[in-house]
Amino acid sequence: MLWADALTGLLPSPRIDASACTRTHASGCDACVAACPRTALAVTPDAPPVADPLLCVSCGLCEAACPTRAISGVAASPELIVSAATTGVRLRCEVARRRGAPLGDDTGRPGLDVGCAATLHPETVAAAAADGPVDLVVADCSGCALGEGGGAARVAADASAIALAEVNVVHGEAGATVEATRRPTRQLSRRSLFRRAATVQEPSQVRASTSTEATPRSLLLERVGHPLLPLPVIDESCTGCEACVRTCPADALTASSDDEGVVLLLEAQRCIGCGDCVRLCPESAIELTPDVALASPSTLIEVASRACATCSRPLGAGETDRCTSCATRASLAADALRHLFGQLG
Repeated sequence: MLWADALTGLLPSPRIDASACTRTHASGCDACVAACPRTALAVTPDAPPVADPLLCVSCGLCEAACPTRAISGVAASPELIVSAATTGVRLRCEVARRRGAPLGDDTGRPGLDVGCAATLHPETVAAAAADGPVDLVVADCSGCALGEGGGAARVAADASAIALAEVNVVHGEAGATVEATRRPTRQLSRRSLFRRAATVQEPSQVRASTSTEATPRSLLLERVGHPLLPLPVIDESCTGCEACVRTCPADALTASSDDEGVVLLLEAQRCIGCGDCVRLCPESAIELTPDVALASPSTLIEVASRACATCSRPLGAGETDRCTSCATRASLAADALRHLFGQLG
């Protein structure tokens, strides 16, 4: 084994929350494995991936790729980044650090080394930019398997769109710096914008509802009140079949049912906007809407119990006018009559 490989094993390896990983539910998800540039993650059927500490370079690509945020512990944590951004912050990638790009600047903003800037979550950067500009200090990524293709620029653009804040990509080499600035396109007060709707929570209320483990979404909610991200809304065609609840990879949708009907609830800070609920709704009753502010949790819809038009028994999830038994009997009777009259004719 090379000494370089031995030293690589001293870098932090990803921590994987088996309860949040969808592979434990036979999903077959391999987003983290596909994102890893060193093939450091191995998977077995119906089990979370396992990281090889001697291959992992702690780049954070797996953490950024995971749709349910089941991976943590690599690169700089979202909580560390946001807590450092008291008046904005400069976030320097590992390649820029090795090539001598300065961490600080003449503005006095704090600086932090973050591994690969292309793997930063846009919501984390948006939260860091709530009280001052953020610079993503990168080097030439053309030969880098992690940042090639303008990954840092996409992070900056997404973060700027979310928070209407100033997020810059700074190409830094020893002795030279060129900036490509991403600025808000609308001259609006961020805080007044996020609180313009009556349903938006105050920050103290948001903090009370967040989990003990900081995530990009919870940190963003704490800093700016509410993100401009699409959330699901449900119309009256919903039958309460709960298909959306069963398919949600982030457990953002839950349902409670009793004799009165079904209530669908949304934990807004857990929603990742993947759209699986929209695609799998049999009634096409769900759509993602960007301009909506919801408390967490929020009641999306209450579907009242209904009775079968034939036997008067309560209708189950997914049933409309008649229960499944009555609908099946009616269909069989209709088929028998068609067959009988067809033979007589």
